[in-house]
Amino acid sequence: MANTIQTVTGPCRPADLGLTLMHEHLIIGWPGWESDTAAAPFDRREARKLCVDRMHELKALGVATLLDPCPIDLGRDVELAAEVAQASGVRIVCATGLYKEESGAAPYYKFRGAFTDSVNEMAEIFIKEISEGIGSTGIKAGVIKVATGPHQVTAYERNVIIDPHGRLRLTHVSPLLYSDPTVDERAVAQIGRLHLSGYFAWLMWLFVHLVLLVGFRNRLMVMREWVWAFFTRERSARLITDDMDAPASNTRPIEAPHAIHGD
Repeated sequence: MANTIQTVTGPCRPADLGLTLMHEHLIIGWPGWESDTAAAPFDRREARKLCVDRMHELKALGVATLLDPCPIDLGRDVELAAEVAQASGVRIVCATGLYKEESGAAPYYKFRGAFTDSVNEMAEIFIKEISEGIGSTGIKAGVIKVATGPHQVTAYERNVIIDPHGRLRLTHVSPLLYSDPTVDERAVAQIGRLHLSGYFAWLMWLFVHLVLLVGFRNRLMVMREWVWAFFTRERSARLITDDMDAPASNTRPIEAPHAIHGD
């Protein structure tokens, strides 16, 4: 249905989406998190409660829909998303797709590529999750999430992105493209007739990003991360959880109102 958008609780007309947050996560699990037996076990019931509470806060602020672009390989749980949507009354759009090579499930699909046509396999997975549903849940993806790392598109990432036979276009589902920021001359910005590029554009995006963050502490932490990225050409990442002083766990709910940056 080209004139509707799939949410985890069924199709929705674009006009009914209301105020929508375009890149937030309920939970994320980096590949391999389930093998960390030394970490505290993931409490799904507590995660659901925390997510519902945060959704109620968002709803009170006027948010009607949330897009969670968590790809297949980052601990996606669409049934949890459906439970949270039903309990909170906030629509949630989930995603199909795969994350960037350095942080996603590249080893698995590279291994399969040695024996099968993994490019077509990945496209088939995306199409099935859009048109039929994710696994046996019947929940359909409403967006395709693809991502690339900094400075280049790797061969694996290209295999994820390409649509070898043009079949994904027939689904009428738009891709959400995510790329790591490059701290160099490739940054661009446009404000009306004003065009900026290079470091001036990068500084402008830094300023806008910091201004829009909630809380002075968040601004300081993001400034520190950007300075680190500027001098080392590497990224750091952190998740905002309910207890800022608790030991970090590999899979935690992210508080949407305080999320610093998406993945």
